[in-house]
Amino acid sequence: FSAFSAEKIGEEFAFTWVRFVRFSEEKEEWLQPKATIEAKGELEISVYNDRLNLGCKVAELSQWEKKPYHPNN
Repeated sequence: FSAFSAEKIGEEFAFTWVRFVRFSEEKEEWLQPKATIEAKGELEISVYNDRLNLGCKVAELSQWEKKPYHPNN
């Protein structure tokens, strides 16, 4: 499956796409489109025709929960 991360830079958004490879038939119920994930595994980086390609062989996959921002911590 593929996923992306978005970051706001000024008034624009920059997107980073990552292709994930997971050798498991198990699919968690929460793993749906627009879900947020935390993935751990082997990162693969390559360049082809001046385009950066990111991939990950997933070893661990879990749902990511955004924590509240506390500036004093």
